This record gives sequence, structure tokens and C-alpha cells, in this order.
Amino acid sequence: MVDWQKGDNIQKTFEVLKVMGKKYGAQEYADVVHAIQLINEPISWGNNKFDVTYQFAIDAYWKVEELTANKGMQIIMHDAFTPLTSWAGLPERTSSRNTNGSTNKVGIDAHLYQVCMPTFLSTISILT
Repeated sequence: MVDWQKGDNIQKTFEVLKVMGKKYGAQEYADVVHAIQLINEPISWGNNKFDVTYQFAIDAYWKVEELTANKGMQIIMHDAFTPLTSWAGLPERTSSRNTNGSTNKVGIDAHLYQVCMPTFLSTISILT
């Protein structure tokens, strides 16, 4: 999401997550909704800074965690197109305050667009 960190966009994202956490984190949806993703594809270049995205993931995790009655629901963060190592420490920062007895529920989502990978592109050129 380009320019996601500008203005009050992050605050608006928190407001949407509150609604999602309350509604879809309800126990009545536990057999249907197994996870909520905090945000889809926040880029980490240009106007968006990874350190802000990382802190957002921690803050948003706890906002959703606090509102969900379904304590088994997983909370997912997109990798922001950064290496998985960029997210080191996230599980610890989302479990150390976990006082409800549930296990750590944070997950990282990576979208691997194979069409953009050099090996895929070389295969296409062979086929044409």
C-alpha cells in the first residue's frame, strides 16, 4: 500500500481492525474465521518505512488480541516485502505480554510472485 503511513491512515487501519476483531473474533465465528490479517501488502520503501510497519504490527496485534473472544484465532502480518529475518523478535514481542494463557498466534504472510522471479522469466523466454 503506497502512502499507507501518510496522514491518519494508520489510525484508520486501527479503527477497521477494531471492528474486525470484535465481530470476526467472536466465539460464534471460531469455526469459520481462523485468522485476521492486519494489513495486506504494506510496502517498505518510498514513503513507507519498515520500522513504522514493524511497530504497527506489534501495536495492531495487541489491539486485535484484546478485542477477540476467540483466543485461538491467529493474527497475521504481511511481510511488507522484506526478508523474514526482518521480523525477528516479533513472536517474542507478541507473546511476552500474552497473559490469557494462549500460545503465540502471530504469523507472517509472504506473497511470492513467481512471475517476477528471474528463473520464471527465463523459462518464459525459452517458451516464446
